[in-house]
Amino acid sequence: MSKKFTITDDSDDRKYFTLVPNYIINHSSHYEQSLYLVMKRLAGEQGSCFATQLTLANIMKCSQPTVSRSIDYLISHGWLKCIGTRPGKTRPVKEYKIVDIWKKNMDFYNKKDVFTQNKSKDVFQNSKDRQTTEYKIGKPQNTEEEPLRRRTIKKNQHAEEVKILSKKVNPLVLSRGQTISFLKAFLSLKTSELKEQMVLCNRHMNMSSHQYTDPGLYFKGWLKKYCEDKRQKKLSELNIKETKAYVADVPEKERQANLERIQKMKENLLQVKTFYDSK
Repeated sequence: MSKKFTITDDSDDRKYFTLVPNYIINHSSHYEQSLYLVMKRLAGEQGSCFATQLTLANIMKCSQPTVSRSIDYLISHGWLKCIGTRPGKTRPVKEYKIVDIWKKNMDFYNKKDVFTQNKSKDVFQNSKDRQTTEYKIGKPQNTEEEPLRRRTIKKNQHAEEVKILSKKVNPLVLSRGQTISFLKAFLSLKTSELKEQMVLCNRHMNMSSHQYTDPGLYFKGWLKKYCEDKRQKKLSELNIKETKAYVADVPEKERQANLERIQKMKENLLQVKTFYDSK
């Protein structure tokens, strides 16, 4: 009678790792992937994550607005769920739980594998059928070539346009919390001005040839420059008003009368000086 043996691997070389479904990787950007990985590592399979956005931003090496947008993205897709708050050092901190999507991940890729197998079978069958069919002589076609159109765009300009069109820029979208934080940081801004500058900044990033990896951080510098220009313009307007207040417009008749009065005063002073000099 043969004995059955059970072999168990008790080595410590498979520790300290985090499993992430392929569905997350193939349906999100690198910011959402990084945030999901960090929060799952902190929460574990059954736990929760209550790290602050500042802590997550330091781990991900990005800004807090980017973390806030990524959290909204994960929640809207049903991969993350807010379950309440926990007391923090200065204020309550939101607590999040990782949603179990392993079944969704398996169902998605099982259907994809079945579709791929059926498609490969159809391609093989079609190629087999083509090998057994007779070749037919078709009707002669008109092979006259179309005249080439002259290109008026230079090569460098065309390359720049293709580069700009192929560039992918994360659109700058502000949540309610981000809008409030920007208005607190820049007290001279109004909500309408903030929305207008967000549209202009998005348009600038889309038209520029540079790559903007962190739109939120770039928008903060954009607002700082806008507020400084606005302050300088206001100061120049105040200086113009003060100058107008000190140098008032004088009518022509009054100006002539003042000039005559000054001339008479000069003559009187000259007479007094001559009188004292003679003595």
